[in-house]
Amino acid sequence: MAHGDGQGQFIGQLLEVVFPGAGATGIAAAAIRAQEQGPGLGIMIPSHQLPPVPQAFHAEFRRIVRHAHIDETLIAAHVVGPVGNRRPFAQIHEVTGVHLLRLPLMPISPAGIPEKAHTLLFLGVNREHRFSLGDPNPQITVSTLDNLGDVTATLNFNGGATTIANAIAAAASAAPGAVLAGLIGYRTSEYDSRNRDYEDQTYSVDPTTGTISTTALTTYTFFGPRGNVIETVAPTGQVTKDVYNGVNELVDVYVTDGGAVNNSGSTVLTYAAAGSVSNDVVISQTAYAYDPDGYLIETVHAQRFNTDPILGTGAEGALFTDTVNADGSLNVTPSSNTDFSLGARIYYSATYYDAADRPIATVNAGTNPVGTNDAATPWSRPATAPVSVTDSNFTGDLITLTSYNPAGEVYETTDPNGNVAATFYDSLGRAIETIAAYNPGVNGGNPTNDQNQTM
Repeated sequence: MAHGDGQGQFIGQLLEVVFPGAGATGIAAAAIRAQEQGPGLGIMIPSHQLPPVPQAFHAEFRRIVRHAHIDETLIAAHVVGPVGNRRPFAQIHEVTGVHLLRLPLMPISPAGIPEKAHTLLFLGVNREHRFSLGDPNPQITVSTLDNLGDVTATLNFNGGATTIANAIAAAASAAPGAVLAGLIGYRTSEYDSRNRDYEDQTYSVDPTTGTISTTALTTYTFFGPRGNVIETVAPTGQVTKDVYNGVNELVDVYVTDGGAVNNSGSTVLTYAAAGSVSNDVVISQTAYAYDPDGYLIETVHAQRFNTDPILGTGAEGALFTDTVNADGSLNVTPSSNTDFSLGARIYYSATYYDAADRPIATVNAGTNPVGTNDAATPWSRPATAPVSVTDSNFTGDLITLTSYNPAGEVYETTDPNGNVAATFYDSLGRAIETIAAYNPGVNGGNPTNDQNQTM
């Protein structure tokens, strides 16, 4: 790396002949920066002994830089020519910089190993890595762009079977059924009028002949009025539909057939269908509830019974419906309550927070089997957080409690069986000890053979 204004061309010509060797070049102190070559011949102020500043790529004026991305102590001038018989531009570890008036007087030995140094940024080489000269088949990736700069196609070539120039030329003729020498991968993307990627196609390619298949695995994406993704159609036919509330919170997620079962096996790819599940066979459904601060307080997840019919009245649509209470929790009505041809196993869980919005309790109510003969029953989230794992307002539920120390760090965690794990911290807030089965009433909370076990 030389003087950015006066010697870049000179180095470029030299580098076409020979690259630097792999060893370190001995030097006195040297100033090397891409945009500077300070005047002077000798070091007038000695370097200090402190470590260099790491990753300081752009050296300040008249500083030593031990690597092209590390600079250190201020000096009055610098020496550009190396000590020994290396070329002055041969930067591997110590010297980068060429000065036509300061070439070494000793004979110059040829470079021993043709390795390009990791600091040759002007050649487009990442300064943190080295070239790998041993890979006989490097992969070449070519992207084609539209007039807005969007990537419309990506082609991967076997570098051992073609050249970069040929790969770029071949990309212009890429299409389903085409044959491109060295091609091993091909995919395309389509964009809507708002520049959003709504269709991605991945084609099979014969790596021997470079022949592109005539069919592709296609992923479709539909967007709502606010730009949210409301439907994703996977190549397998599985469809995911998302619903958002008025404040842009995700409130429902459906996994469905996309209407294919009742449409001769083809997914319905219309905007109207993307925003509805009324004609879909719903496989699973998840609802989310939030408090006024936007924190998730309840999750309801339903899984369709495999014995449910997929054709006929009542076979399509949501597995449950819900309404939102004043505190943000949900009132759930299973669809099986109104149409017994459609049933699902529904699971309920909730999270509670303290005044500082820290989670203090999680509740897993399962299917809430409190009905006749332990029948699953819609669960209503109590407004008040449980105070213990046996709280009577949460009979049958699995409760996990979390408490905090005065510094706001997690102190005790109590699992549904009542086992407590306590974590202790040093003055810097670093966890230094966690004690399982913690009981401060036994041995002062210190570990014993059967309680207060250090983890």
